[in-house]
Amino acid sequence: MHEFMVECGKEAARAAIADGCTLVPIFGLTDKDVTGPDQYAEDLLGEVLERFSRPDTLTTVLQDWMKGRRAEVEDVNGLVVKVLEGQGEKAPHNARTVELATRIEAGTWNGVATTSTCCWGPRATTHRR
Repeated sequence: MHEFMVECGKEAARAAIADGCTLVPIFGLTDKDVTGPDQYAEDLLGEVLERFSRPDTLTTVLQDWMKGRRAEVEDVNGLVVKVLEGQGEKAPHNARTVELATRIEAGTWNGVATTSTCCWGPRATTHRR
């Protein structure tokens, strides 16, 4: 899961740059740490997991679903897909996130996650720094 999250972040950082944004240092990063979108995404996720998350932390999307609300997956991950598609690039991890979230919200996903239902293969599921 960690690698999937990193890949979503890399796609998002690339989309931000493609959309004219500048990546800025946050969460304790410095200007010299911002070397490119891929490393930026890895570093940001590392900082969030290290400094701002606990084992029982629930994502905002999951919290929305638990409260019976729709999540903002289309507005966030869907935007990444649209921006990169506009540049002739793909965002397969964000597209898969949108697809699964849409199925969950429609009640059509059976809730069984396997490597065949996700776009990544078998990988480590823990965060390593």
